[in-house]
Amino acid sequence: MRTTIFTIALNLFVILGFAQADTTSTYYFAHSLISHQKTTSNQANIPYWLAELEMAVGNTCLTSGQFAPGQLGSSALPPEQTWSFYYPNNNHGSAMTPGSPYPVNAHDNVVLTYMNWQIIYDYGEQIGQRQSNEVSLATDSISLIFNWMKANDPIASLYLYECWPKIETNFILGGNNWNSSSGNPPDSIQWATYLNYALSKSNDFWTDLQDSLIRVGDFPNLKLIPSSLICSKLWQQGGVLDDFTATDIFEDQGPHGLASSYFLAAMVVYAAQHRHAPTKPFNSHLQIDQRILNRFDTLASFILTELSNFKFTNGGSRVWFEEQTMTTPNFKGLNNLIIYPNPAKDYVIVNTGDYFQKTTFTISIVNAIGQTLFEVLMDQQELKIELNTLGGSGIYFVRIHDDQGSLKDIRKLILE
Repeated sequence: MRTTIFTIALNLFVILGFAQADTTSTYYFAHSLISHQKTTSNQANIPYWLAELEMAVGNTCLTSGQFAPGQLGSSALPPEQTWSFYYPNNNHGSAMTPGSPYPVNAHDNVVLTYMNWQIIYDYGEQIGQRQSNEVSLATDSISLIFNWMKANDPIASLYLYECWPKIETNFILGGNNWNSSSGNPPDSIQWATYLNYALSKSNDFWTDLQDSLIRVGDFPNLKLIPSSLICSKLWQQGGVLDDFTATDIFEDQGPHGLASSYFLAAMVVYAAQHRHAPTKPFNSHLQIDQRILNRFDTLASFILTELSNFKFTNGGSRVWFEEQTMTTPNFKGLNNLIIYPNPAKDYVIVNTGDYFQKTTFTISIVNAIGQTLFEVLMDQQELKIELNTLGGSGIYFVRIHDDQGSLKDIRKLILE
């Protein structure tokens, strides 16, 4: 992973000595099942516990993100930095400065989730009854976001995050409601029904969505973090945590979790992104159920095994990047590349220096949502590109691929 100084905010972290051996930067398009703002302790969220797991091995965790899940599509763009966390151990920061434009090539990972009640709608109001269009609406809206990310942060690994399904009032709770102050939580039979739904139809939605985005949205390297699937296996009968009840995990039918459930989810995210099991960050913690800490090694081993077994029908991993398809952490760009004038009005000149003697390049210009507006094969040192067909003033990106199709550089172009 890249250890890079992204912004002034991160510069301050380095100056103050907060940067550790390795830095992982992640941007989240999320909702409250990733970061639950109702709590004042700031510990019912995945980034908090992910930072603790990173710190356990001497790493730094940078989090940027906003409450803008996948179904918002282009209205979630451009991405903003709207989260703020307080971490006493200073192992957590941000790759973005609040209020500033999205920084190109700022993140290692982009994680996007989708509203869990929307999953029920996409599958039909009777849970598990698929609509004919299935996940097409989700595919369309998420494609807008991921195309923007491909254009603006092409090095970042793209992930879907499988959130817990809603504890549906009629299907699970027999027409009742439940929250921490009123109503009855699921009894043992209802809890088993919920977990079975999470393990089957809800998980089907996420794998269908991943398949659809790869096939229709053209995201061949898109991966899926199966947090709900793995946690449900831990909680079901015979699982490592089958002595947990719904009230040990959730506080309402949202289902908004307690700190313990977000900690478990962070263990899954850590293992998915690092491809190895997390290290126990502490022996005891007031917010974490001690049973989880007592069984940490068993849980970590189980999570890693489940991730290893989470595969496509062709045997490829749904969650881990294979060596031949991984986005490279050594993306350095072309040092001698010059693009001018910038800002531009009528034309722009691309000069690749002496690189053109080694390979031919494909020069493309894309807009803010990743649509390719211009493309040409360049076999000379300098090329003048007329800009009158781009569609007006705004921010565009010049992308440079070599003759093997590898992305060699990307530069922002401002058209006045």
